[in-house]
Amino acid sequence: KTCLQLLLALHCVGPSAMQGICCKSINWGDSNWCTSGSCRGPDCHLDDPSTPINEANYKCSDISSCFCAKVVSYSTPAACNRLKSCQDAQDYYNTAKIQVVASTSAAPTDECVQALQRAICAYHFPSCVSDFTRYPQVCYDTCKAVNDTCGITFSSFARVGSRCNFDDINPSVASQVVKGNQQCTSSAPPQANAAWTPLSLAVAAAVMLACSHASIDGGRSYAALPPAKRSFARRQRVLPWALLEAGGQLDQAVPRC
Repeated sequence: KTCLQLLLALHCVGPSAMQGICCKSINWGDSNWCTSGSCRGPDCHLDDPSTPINEANYKCSDISSCFCAKVVSYSTPAACNRLKSCQDAQDYYNTAKIQVVASTSAAPTDECVQALQRAICAYHFPSCVSDFTRYPQVCYDTCKAVNDTCGITFSSFARVGSRCNFDDINPSVASQVVKGNQQCTSSAPPQANAAWTPLSLAVAAAVMLACSHASIDGGRSYAALPPAKRSFARRQRVLPWALLEAGGQLDQAVPRC
């Protein structure tokens, strides 16, 4: 079971294990975020022992009311520059509302406001898995939602350049749509299970390979299974001890986080 526990740990921990100096999630409810020892960037007020001032007494700006606080729950390099990112996002939204009224002669609907928030926050708070692996591209579906629900394009009120490639994708070509929604950011509430990172995938493959040949819990390896169940277990990526203990029932043998 040790192999499975390691495999599950890699998946459940996910991207959080591969963060860095700026690639971090933001605790929007932390009133002392700017004096925390983990704070990095121009907005921090870390204690300097060489001065008589106790920076720990500094009152941090309230970030709980940030325009993006409710949709940015992932790791982002903007953690090092959160105040400016929040202000820029708010400015973009204010401009977008004016643009919507000018284009449609009506105030933004609730669906439009949600689409604007997700697109704007994805732009100013791009996701990342490390300081060296970032996804500044705004996902195609996120950009398209602004057009569909607001009657305007993202580029009509923001200098997004190629970061919102809505106009470059043919919605009738599935491969283009799929590609437009890969390695990009779409601000939204956290998912139940974290995505596999390239490193965790590589390590997981090594673990699976080792477990497929190693003896698990007293010799219960793939070799201990009958030929039919052995082939079934390998196809379904079920570890042998799990299949044995579940009486051969796949729905009970597949590990879940």
